[in-house]
Amino acid sequence: MKFFIRLFLLIVILLRAGSVMSQAAPQIVSPPPPPPVNQDSSLTNVLENPETMAVDKVDLLKGIIEDFDYDPEGKRDPFSVYNPIGIAGSTGTSAFGPVFPLQRFDLDQLHVTGIIWNVKSPRALVVDPQSKSYTLRMNDMVGRNNGRVVAIREGEVVVMEAVEIDGQLAYQPRILKIYRPPEKKGP
Repeated sequence: MKFFIRLFLLIVILLRAGSVMSQAAPQIVSPPPPPPVNQDSSLTNVLENPETMAVDKVDLLKGIIEDFDYDPEGKRDPFSVYNPIGIAGSTGTSAFGPVFPLQRFDLDQLHVTGIIWNVKSPRALVVDPQSKSYTLRMNDMVGRNNGRVVAIREGEVVVMEAVEIDGQLAYQPRILKIYRPPEKKGP
C-alpha cells in the first residue's frame, strides 16, 4: 500500500512540474527596429553632382594639409635592387637572420684550436681575436661573408663563403687549418 501512495505522489509531482514548465515558455524578443535613416544633403549632393563634392572636400583640406616636396638627397633609392647576401663591406646585417659573434670577424682572424672529427656530430673549437672561444658545428654561420661550415675533418674546417666576382655571386671554399702557435726555442 505504501508503494502505491509513493507512486501516486511521484506522478502528481511530475505532472505539476510539467505544467509549470509549459507555462513558463520563453518569450521571443524581437530586436528593436533600426533607427530611421536621416537623409543627408551631402549624400544627395554626391549622387547628383560628384565633381562639386570632390572640389568641396579638397577646399576643406587646404588649410590642414601642407604642400609636400620630396628631396631624395641622402636617402636610398627605394627601387634599387637589394643585395641580401651581405658580401664583404656590408653594414653587419644579414639577410639570413641575426648576426652571430663569429660573423663579426673575417675568416683570417679566427684560429681553429681543436677539432673532434670522427664522431656523428663533429665539432671544432675556434678562438676569435679577442680570445673568446666558440664551438663550431656543421652548417654554422661564420665570417663576414656569411660562410657556412660544410665539413669538419682531421686538422681543418671547410667553410663555403659567398663572394662577388665580376658582379656575379659565387661560392668559394675556404679552409681553416688547425692553429699551432709557434714553438719557443730554448731558455
